[in-house]
Amino acid sequence: MHNLLPIDPVLDQIPSYPLENGSLRHIRELTDTPRFLAGAYHQAGPVFRIQAEDKVWIMLAGPEANQFVWNNTNLWNYPILFPSFLEQMGPDHLNNLEGQAHANKRTVLREGMDRGAVMRHLPGYNHWFGLELARKAGTGPLDLIDFWATTLTKANTKTVALVDLSDDQIKRLTDWEEQMLGGLNLGEARHAHYARPEYIALKAEAMGLMTRMVQERLDQPDRWKDAFADILRARGEQEGGYPDISCLVDDIYYLLVAGVHNTSRWINLVLLLLHFSPKWKGRVLEELESWDENDAMALAGLPNLKAVIMESQRLRPIVHFTPRYAAKDFEFAGYKIPAGTTLVIANSACHFLEELYEDPFSFRPERFLDNGKFAPRTNGFFGGGVHICVGRNFSMLQTPIAVARMLKSYEITYADEPAMKILAEDNGRPIPETMPASFRRRS
Repeated sequence: MHNLLPIDPVLDQIPSYPLENGSLRHIRELTDTPRFLAGAYHQAGPVFRIQAEDKVWIMLAGPEANQFVWNNTNLWNYPILFPSFLEQMGPDHLNNLEGQAHANKRTVLREGMDRGAVMRHLPGYNHWFGLELARKAGTGPLDLIDFWATTLTKANTKTVALVDLSDDQIKRLTDWEEQMLGGLNLGEARHAHYARPEYIALKAEAMGLMTRMVQERLDQPDRWKDAFADILRARGEQEGGYPDISCLVDDIYYLLVAGVHNTSRWINLVLLLLHFSPKWKGRVLEELESWDENDAMALAGLPNLKAVIMESQRLRPIVHFTPRYAAKDFEFAGYKIPAGTTLVIANSACHFLEELYEDPFSFRPERFLDNGKFAPRTNGFFGGGVHICVGRNFSMLQTPIAVARMLKSYEITYADEPAMKILAEDNGRPIPETMPASFRRRS
């Protein structure tokens, strides 16, 4: 994250909230982030400051903070926070764009990534998820995080961006994406991270593969009928031609592999919560008895499955904090924040406020059977505003299919059952990088 400026005297007026461990180097070391956020919000209000060793962090939290941050995009400088995206993906990456340039790119990507565009490919996702599950069932221990990341990527190559890649190529593509994102928050240490020979080789192969895909489209524009073809058409119409090929490589990146590990973690989280909740596992399995595994659209009519997935979003968000860099002076909650301040937005704090969600630290999917949706401005799972996660439609539509497919026909055996039980019951723990397990077809 961008280093904070020395604390401005104006910011000294913002209420301070003590960390649970004063020696923490970074807020990401908090052992129980949900309870910390709820406690800080209730005691200090929607804006407060904390100190982790030599850094002071200004934090915004709660529904009013989410609304303010998401509605005032003009206040934030996005590129300064994530130089890795500029260095690794080039100047046309979404997180390097602001204002009209950002809006233009999202308009182009929407042609292949909005909800309607993605829904056209649900039968294809369902088909390929089923094939990969059948292929790997009973083959012995594997990493479920890696399995779903590569399965999602393979399904993408068969649906939204048609290309023939081997399993090894898909694996290296997903490994590159995970390692690329792994350098985002390393500060100056990112240079050493990206200079590793392993990473350099992975990036060269990934960029080579995606560049080849794009060049084939440009050479034979009428050959493909998929989401990437729709994006290319929109690009040509918007700009009166095609930009540099690196811009188009960035476009196909979102379709193929962007965020697949986060979606994989979400899929595995839902399965894990159900594994240790016999009551809800039974309710979802009962619903799935009538599902023949062919009609992916029918999953939208299964309220228990939907409630479990929504509760997993609320209870275990993948990201608790997102940074913002103030491009200009502003005022929030009665406090003046000067330009140049780096803030931390606790986008998930709302998930754990008892005034919004009764018994917020418990797994209670029934809360989404009663009202069916999040309270306004309280869902920070994908962020919000014009910079909301561009791949959210993929995650939201792929996850129910993956969960339903695996839960209906397969039984999971986790390599470390006690550790997985602790993980499922402790919503302060992050989802691990790996999840060793095996699965076999139900009798």
